[in-house]
Amino acid sequence: MIRRVPVPRRHLLPVWLAVAATASIAVVMATPRHGATHAQVVLASTARISEGAGAEVRNPRLSLTGDGAVFAVWEQVGATAPGLSDIYYRYLPAGGGWQPGAPGLLNRFAESPTLATYGAAEVTVGFSQHSGVESEPRRVQYAVWNAETRKWLRPKTIPGIGEDGIEPDIAHEPDGTLWVTWISTRGGGRSPYYAKLRNGLVESGGTIDDCVVVNPSWPRIAVAADRDAAEQVHVVWYDDQYADGAFIQHASREVAGAHWACDGNDLQAFEAGQARSPVIEAAGADAVCMVWQEGDGPLGVGQRQEIIRYCETPGEILEQSDLSARSTMPSLALAPGDLALGPLVVWAEQKAKALWFGYATPPIQTPLRPNSRMPDIVFDPRTGDIHAVWVEDDGQGGADVHYGRWSVLPPTPTHTGTPSRTPTPGVTASASPSTSATPGDATPPATVDPSATPPTPVEPTPTPSTPTPTAASPTPTASATATPTPTDGVTRLYLSIAFRPPTW
Repeated sequence: MIRRVPVPRRHLLPVWLAVAATASIAVVMATPRHGATHAQVVLASTARISEGAGAEVRNPRLSLTGDGAVFAVWEQVGATAPGLSDIYYRYLPAGGGWQPGAPGLLNRFAESPTLATYGAAEVTVGFSQHSGVESEPRRVQYAVWNAETRKWLRPKTIPGIGEDGIEPDIAHEPDGTLWVTWISTRGGGRSPYYAKLRNGLVESGGTIDDCVVVNPSWPRIAVAADRDAAEQVHVVWYDDQYADGAFIQHASREVAGAHWACDGNDLQAFEAGQARSPVIEAAGADAVCMVWQEGDGPLGVGQRQEIIRYCETPGEILEQSDLSARSTMPSLALAPGDLALGPLVVWAEQKAKALWFGYATPPIQTPLRPNSRMPDIVFDPRTGDIHAVWVEDDGQGGADVHYGRWSVLPPTPTHTGTPSRTPTPGVTASASPSTSATPGDATPPATVDPSATPPTPVEPTPTPSTPTPTAASPTPTASATATPTPTDGVTRLYLSIAFRPPTW
């Protein structure tokens, strides 16, 4: 089992305070250690991947196959029936452009999509399905992508225990074994459930025992594997215990074991905290990381929300972003330890307004996307690229799903006597890197130069109402010595990146 470390407040490490003003998306890597480092970040492309003027979209999720294909899924509300959502998808083949035409309809009357991949091209989507009547129970289903036909196979319900299930999440072992977690609403209550499926058959499943729950929500699952063999499974959720607050709970078990071990409520960082939206990822059996949002008082207007990052192993709190603005909906991606990149976190910041390139302290800030929220992020260890999807207002009373890709060049230590780090695979390090956009991508490359003077923030060019990716404004350069604060009152995409030597 992994080693768990309590989280006393005095040990939380405050990092970059975002002092700006409305909701945006932010990405942060761990703070530099053992001497300051600098990095080059290249915005390679952005694209609008949903369509429909005035549509309501939500909960986009992103995944990357072993051969480099990108899959995105999301909910669109009201396309089939008022108030009900359907799930749509787009995919970007490795080395190609986004699939032509309109987004594909994956399933009607479905919600809470989630993606998982394994091997070179194996993709699975999970979701909660219902009959089209809002009051009827949901059931947990999954579908597998057929790479030859480029279509999804017929969805299947988790046999025996998948009825009355909501808010699913999925993860694969390296051999393709599928793990699913969800909230069961059987009997009118709420309980965290799981299932282990091999070749479509439930090998084990049921309630996650040894955990005392009151009102659990938002379960997320991760499989920790080393050398192509899975070792542990981790599930994290939040439990709204009403007057006692909302707490993060974490359960884990050996893959070959039979019982779960529950951490209880001691992952709470603040006594009066209101925790929400936990995420867990694993880059190996000794690299399991969690992130969640948490307030230091009751939720509400004017109350502070935190993004707290906590790595179970190697057993230390990496950092906390103590944002006076309210921060919500974190997403998490981990890079293999040999790339010298810290955990990457993306969230929606409700009072900050720019894209951050934070490869020094203070962070570098420059605007990119307005009115952005609900992010999801994936790191590609083959190329060193960051892939993200998010929801962005379309200016017509609705919203669209957008995709972005950044190339990250490895840092060079600033102190003397230390050699430069090995370049990230697939990325050539240089003082002024030049990166070609993937065919079908939209935005030309733009580099962030730490010696440049920040320009006046400029709004990106609006994207036309066609699903074909179109050009967006290049990312302005920014300086670590000055942080511009836009005052136009819109929400923006945030990206803040720093580096540290690997500890995993």
